[in-house]
Amino acid sequence: GSCSMVCFKRNILFSCVTACFRFSEKLLYMPECFLGPSHRMSQIFWGRTDPAPTPVKQHPQTDLRSQIDLMISSGAGSVAPPEPALENALETIETRRRQEGLPEKGPVICFFNQHFKIDPTTFSVWMKALERADDFLANYTGGSNSTGAAHEAPTAPLHTTLWMLHGTPVSRRNLRREFAQAGRPPERLLMAPRVRLAIHMRRASLCDLGVDSPEYNSGATGADTLFSGVPIVHLPSNKAVGRMMSAMLSASRLANTGLLVRNHEEYHDTLVALLAHRAGARRINRLRRLLLRSILRAPLFDVARWTADFDSLMRILWDGFVTSEPNRVFHSIPVRSRAVMGG
Repeated sequence: GSCSMVCFKRNILFSCVTACFRFSEKLLYMPECFLGPSHRMSQIFWGRTDPAPTPVKQHPQTDLRSQIDLMISSGAGSVAPPEPALENALETIETRRRQEGLPEKGPVICFFNQHFKIDPTTFSVWMKALERADDFLANYTGGSNSTGAAHEAPTAPLHTTLWMLHGTPVSRRNLRREFAQAGRPPERLLMAPRVRLAIHMRRASLCDLGVDSPEYNSGATGADTLFSGVPIVHLPSNKAVGRMMSAMLSASRLANTGLLVRNHEEYHDTLVALLAHRAGARRINRLRRLLLRSILRAPLFDVARWTADFDSLMRILWDGFVTSEPNRVFHSIPVRSRAVMGG
């Protein structure tokens, strides 16, 4: 409604076409996603901190996540490193987790947004779901770790960990207070310090699942988490800032995988199904594999496609400006062929 705003860029899931009458701005609809992350075109890959590419033969990989990292960083992923031994893969993941101050085993749930985005209802859903998951892990003696592989029964009960960014001193104090009031042990809430993006995306890949806040979704931070290979459970709201993750999951071709829920009850049930059931770890692994494949193919990280769409919008906007009345409100959607739309 501001007179200084002439256009508003978005996509269909970000704001439905039927809501056009609510805006005085010209709505510019992107075909896939309002956001165009440039991770695939940049040198910042979540498994690398050096800008120079590394030959495959010089670095034999020791875990599945490192294999995928090498496939992405090498380009088309046509060269696959040899299949590693399971024990070495687990040892590498455990070592990397220990270096980050995480528990070596057990599910790690991440929320890397700013703390002000969390609402009390959603936080309560997280706490109840984590409590259910801990009860399951304490009683389950089948020995399934976060990678979904079967092992001998652990000597100590596993538990879930919530991993968040450091935030401000006030927000950390408030979160720890609410965490304790929910009956959660304080050591199961960990705060990650701010680091360079390449390092952050590498450590984010150690998480099993991400959660999102419906009142104010993840934006660029959510794209970082998805590019790290971590699926995110998302509850959209009616506000534009509460539907950003809906657009990114759709552009990642994950909207129909059960990650997008309709209400807080379904949010809780989905987290419980993923964290507190025997098949949950296998389902998370399937989601991770689907997400990692989408990094190479899905429109979310296809900057060339996003740039072409945005260029089309700008041309449509300019043509409308020079041919229409200056104050006329119109909304634009660039059209592409079905072959191009496919991810």
